Amino acid sequence: MTNGPSLPCDPELELHKLQFDYAWKWFSYHADQRVKMFNFMLVALGIFAAAIVNAITYHMAHRATAVLCFIAGILALVFGFLDMRNRDLVLLGEELLTALERDVIFRTGNSLKDRDGEDVQFGLLLRQSVEDDARRLDTWRHWTKRVREKDWPAWSKRLLMDAWHGRHRVWLRFIAALMSVLFFGAGGWIWVRPQ
Repeated sequence: MTNGPSLPCDPELELHKLQFDYAWKWFSYHADQRVKMFNFMLVALGIFAAAIVNAITYHMAHRATAVLCFIAGILALVFGFLDMRNRDLVLLGEELLTALERDVIFRTGNSLKDRDGEDVQFGLLLRQSVEDDARRLDTWRHWTKRVREKDWPAWSKRLLMDAWHGRHRVWLRFIAALMSVLFFGAGGWIWVRPQ
């Protein structure tokens, strides 16, 4: 017994559904893994920081305390490298989802009015990529009025723009690198200047 008329099966539509489902699951899994990895890094480094503070407070062997700092610094670097890999996997999913939005789901040229009454592209990732490109051009024209364009390498522009707009792809790696530098610095300080 059916609830209504059955729709004819369109093989192309089924293929597009399968492609979208595959891309979404890929993106979702790796984005979730990236957040979990960052949270795990914060917990693990917090445990190391607590152990180091306790070792200093109770005047444990300074060399052992410095080694704890070095291990935490290496661990922060490892988390940073793992995040770079997860970021690359998330970007693969974003690229596929953007192409599906552009070519299948919303088609290029379809737009809607945003709350300011401006035409914007259908598709969340597609819209984000279009607006990121426009924002990058506008931001850099404003910021580099007094600096010649050739003085700024392309990767540094992208990096600073992404950091300015709070992109995880920059800040997660920055935080891992900062933690690593802080732990290595503390370890070096403890090693050289025992209390």
